[in-house]
Amino acid sequence: MKKYNKITPEGTKDLLFEECLARRYVEQTLSQVFSSRGFNEVVTPGLEFYDVFDPDFSGISQETMYKMSDRHGRLMVMRPDSTIPIARLTATRLQKLPKPVRLYYNQKFIAAIRA
Repeated sequence: MKKYNKITPEGTKDLLFEECLARRYVEQTLSQVFSSRGFNEVVTPGLEFYDVFDPDFSGISQETMYKMSDRHGRLMVMRPDSTIPIARLTATRLQKLPKPVRLYYNQKFIAAIRA
């Protein structure tokens, strides 16, 4: 069996030194801009229940999602997109806030595998 312990998966990369500083600078700058304009930051979990990404609704093929089950046997996925979890959050925990709800987010997600 081939070992892949010295490389990153296709489409990913390690960030080193100056790249980390540059990324952090951009993130902080954008965060300040959004905050100064009345937006609030939110973060959703990296794992979501599979149902959140129902392929009929999300347009994300089930074959492209990284799936696992929790200790109760419920099907979960590594977040392949941020928009749908933000919609879930807004429709559940933020539904009573006055509209428009102004949110911003900066979070990692696992890109769907391309066939």
